[in-house]
Parts: sequence; structure tokens; C-alpha cells
Amino acid sequence: MPLIIMTGFPSAGKSIAAKKIQQYFTEHGKEAEILSEENLMSGDKNSVFASSTIEKEVRGRLKSEVIRLLDKEKTIICDGANYIKGFRYELYCASKASKTTQITVFCDLSVPDVQDINSKRDDNQKYTSEILTALCQRYEAPISSNRWDSPLFLILKDGEFDGAGMIKCLYERAPPPPNQSTQTQPLSNTDFLYQLDKQTQ
Repeated sequence: MPLIIMTGFPSAGKSIAAKKIQQYFTEHGKEAEILSEENLMSGDKNSVFASSTIEKEVRGRLKSEVIRLLDKEKTIICDGANYIKGFRYELYCASKASKTTQITVFCDLSVPDVQDINSKRDDNQKYTSEILTALCQRYEAPISSNRWDSPLFLILKDGEFDGAGMIKCLYERAPPPPNQSTQTQPLSNTDFLYQLDKQTQ
């Protein structure tokens, strides 16, 4: 059902924030499931982000899983880099086609902050300095005026978030109407049999 798109620099605390949001939702009677991009990677994350082809395949798997889970009666938390605005737009279109609501959660830390956090991680969890720098340079920050990034919630270095506001936006707001081009059109008028019977009498 509702979709939460996590986004931010690498090592900005997206996965930690996703778990906190999941816990908050659970405590307030809203079931939530985390869909982790990293769990869909078949290899080391540095090797994934070093290859545009492999990275694109992982994004494709993530999008497919989001679409598959949108029909379930729970909030889906899409925990990944989601740093390309075009990809966030694709997820927006998927939730729109499913007639459900969505929000974007931006873990807004500075480059020095994420470099410091990354340096303190275990070696098997670290990004290389080259990959971290490249991903930060390629990052396309969400903008609240973009319909696919709105409503936009910020999580800063202190990790605080507006859980009540998130629930309100996801459960008390009407979803955007799906595009007419994506809707299944009836093969005939709903009164087709009536009209046929009338004409053949």
C-alpha cells in the first residue's frame, strides 16, 4: 500500500532511519516492511556501484520488488540510495498507478559527515573513497516542489523524524489519480448487452 522512499548520500544513515520509522509505524498500529537495496545486490556494494550495468540491474530488481509489494496491506519502506531523480519518478509513477500514497524521506547529511561516518565503519561495510566521492557527486537531491518528491520529510544528523506527519500523509491523504493512459479501458460500453438486445428486437 503506502510507499516510503528513502534517499540520501551513502552512509547518511538511511537504513538506521528506515528501521526507526518501521518501529514507529508498528508501535502506532501500521504494519511496515523494509525493502533493502543492499539485500538485492549479488556482490560487494563497491563493485556494484563501480559498474553502471550492474547498478542498473540492481535498480531494476528494486523497482520490480516495490511494484510487487505495493499490493500488500502494509507500508513499504524502500531503503536504497535512490539518488537518481528519474528513478524516484519511476517509483512515484508505480505508486500512482497502484492508487496509493507515498512520501520521500531525505537523510540530509553533508559530505564531510558521511565521509566521517564511513571511515568509522568496519572494512566490509565501508565504501571506498573513490565510490563514495563519485556517488556524492552524482547525487540528485530531492526537491519538495517536484510532485514525485513530495511530501518531503527531512532527517538531519540528530536522527529525529516526524513520524506522526508521515502517518498522516500516508493514511489521511488521498493518493494522486492515476494517469488515464495507464488505466484499463472497457472493451465495450457497460450497457452493451442492453443496447444489443434493444436493437435486435
